[in-house]
Amino acid sequence: MSSGLQIGIMDLMNHLIGALDAPFAGAVVFGVHFDGHLVVEALLVAVIVFLLFQKSYQPQKRPLTRK
Repeated sequence: MSSGLQIGIMDLMNHLIGALDAPFAGAVVFGVHFDGHLVVEALLVAVIVFLLFQKSYQPQKRPLTRK
């Protein structure tokens, strides 16, 4: 019974070590390789800049209730 548990634990350890040794996500843009975190950071900066340059919402100038 304990040998089955040991095999299970060793198998789990091998899967975890394999997952940590795997290369992380990356991108190739115009033949240039970028790491995954640089792609995510550039995307976040682009979204922030886009949101900053949007016009603010302006409600209509009419009253909310009819008199």
